Amino acid sequence: MLKNFWKIALRQLGKQKFYSAVKIGGFALGIAACLLIGLYIHTQLSYDRGFPGADRLYRLTGYLNDNGKVRKGSGWQAPFAQALKDEFPEVERTARLMSSPLFYGAGNNQLRPIESTQDSYEQGFTYADSSLPDLFNFKMIYGDRSRALREPQTMILSKSKAEKFYPAQNPVGRQVILNDDREHPWTIGGVMQDAPENTHLQFDYYLSLTGHELWKGEQQTWMASNYDIYLLLRADADAKRLGDRVTLITKKYWIPAMVQSGQPDAQHVLDKLGFTLQPVSDIHGTADMEDHIPHVDRKYLWLFGAIGVFVLLLASINFINLSTARSANRSKGSGCAKGSGLGPPGTGPAISAGVDRDQWFFFAAGDRSGCGVATLLQYAGGNFDAFPWTAWWLVPGAVAAAVLIGLIAGLYPAFYLSAFRPVQVLKGDISRGARHSGLRSGLVVFQFATSVVLIIATIVVYGRDAFYTEFQNGFQ
Repeated sequence: MLKNFWKIALRQLGKQKFYSAVKIGGFALGIAACLLIGLYIHTQLSYDRGFPGADRLYRLTGYLNDNGKVRKGSGWQAPFAQALKDEFPEVERTARLMSSPLFYGAGNNQLRPIESTQDSYEQGFTYADSSLPDLFNFKMIYGDRSRALREPQTMILSKSKAEKFYPAQNPVGRQVILNDDREHPWTIGGVMQDAPENTHLQFDYYLSLTGHELWKGEQQTWMASNYDIYLLLRADADAKRLGDRVTLITKKYWIPAMVQSGQPDAQHVLDKLGFTLQPVSDIHGTADMEDHIPHVDRKYLWLFGAIGVFVLLLASINFINLSTARSANRSKGSGCAKGSGLGPPGTGPAISAGVDRDQWFFFAAGDRSGCGVATLLQYAGGNFDAFPWTAWWLVPGAVAAAVLIGLIAGLYPAFYLSAFRPVQVLKGDISRGARHSGLRSGLVVFQFATSVVLIIATIVVYGRDAFYTEFQNGFQ
């Protein structure tokens, strides 16, 4: 009998192609949109969590009370990293990163292999200590990451850039010219895997800080703050307590340097400064930090997630409305089944006649939504590696979501149809009354109201961003 009802459901899908396309397509688009939003949020929240020992990896940040306005930053002097390691035994390792395009070499450069005459404009350069590849566990294709930046004028480049200039070759030991400076060529010390999507270290070229100065004496001065400093703490270290003790560095090194340079109020200035050790996994989600790294505001992530839930809810409501709107056409079949004694009222065939077809709609919509997500990811340049294929919660979560969505979208139509009485159905009373469903009317009002609110909010946000863009362009 169950097989027979599945056949009926398939036959109905074939007979009502337009209705089936609208019902399946609308539900599939809603599920696909919710999946894409969920994937985006998961990617944003997973930043910098894949490094070994990520729970012990921190960035030194500071906050300054500037006349009641608190400013946060991550730029520090060149000697600060070594001072941290010397003064605090709980600091296992430090590494500096200098990515500001204000200084020669960082940001963008003209690059060419030394044997070539054709320059290529390249982006994604940064300076780094030789300890940084080990600190972040760079996955190397060629070269030893612990030695790749140890010598002066050496660099690490990404796999995609190595393939661009040295296809199918090991370029370690080869030399490149930056900005036509032939007197100071750079030697390739290693090739690393391209940075994953969910890390703030989105660089293709790492230039060694070994023996390098941004200007003469820059590596010894306490009067210029240009470096992000990363720390790997020992397993038993207290990061909060250590952050509070960093003021020892300012008292021992920074204040004397400021006084010597002619700033007698150095103590008063630095009294407004405090330090924190920021977990590396929090860097991407800290929107109020003044640094050179793109951030995301987590408040907007939760708002975006709420929009995804509403989109899925709208798709479910649309599914319910379409199902109940066609109930009059399906009621006679259910009434005949009940009247023939094929099942007790409210069970068996009466439910199957509506539920099984809705199950086909649901499974078809799920399949189409999966294909839609894959297609949109491909055209949007999305990275399938960012999808949590191996996460322990993926399969249980998918099953739970399928059950929940199935209950939301299919339970009411099933009970609505199974509640028809055979005598009323055969008399045609259901057909006349099917158009006067108060719940369905309420769902339609909710659906349109929510859609209008989302459309207006989108227009307002887009208009605000466009206004700010034009406003800024007017002053350039």
